[in-house]
Amino acid sequence: MKTLFKYIGLLIFVLIFCSCKKVKYPENNKKTWGPQKIDLMRGSITVYKVNGIDSLDALDSYWLSHYKRSLKLCRFNIISEDRRNVLYESNFGLIKYAWTNKYKNIYIYHLSDPKRNIFIETGISWQILKLEQKSDVNHHLKIRSEQNGNTYEIQFN
Repeated sequence: MKTLFKYIGLLIFVLIFCSCKKVKYPENNKKTWGPQKIDLMRGSITVYKVNGIDSLDALDSYWLSHYKRSLKLCRFNIISEDRRNVLYESNFGLIKYAWTNKYKNIYIYHLSDPKRNIFIETGISWQILKLEQKSDVNHHLKIRSEQNGNTYEIQFN
């Protein structure tokens, strides 16, 4: 009887262990458990590169002069979420993302004014380069996309 309970306990442990999603991202040191549970766009934008050149200061100056808001101080607030789609509100409009490619990419949809879209175009895929959750309130997200011959990288901290 004890052996049966041991086997049942071992089976339950294996099922729980195997059902958790672990994903390896290119710039992470280790695999990430349950990436779909992490609030991706928490924090603010700390890096915005175009073809390897950090363009955050130039983009922030443009943003301040045209929209009277700092891109560096942009915050993202979750409005609604389900298992595969999350809707955010920010100071440059509504953003929705959907997971693809087994949690290795996200499609980002800009639902507001298309002129104020820092994600270049709406409905394009962004590869997740780094996703690390440091704590419940702190994580790092780095994404990359190639559009019109340019490579864009955005990092949130």
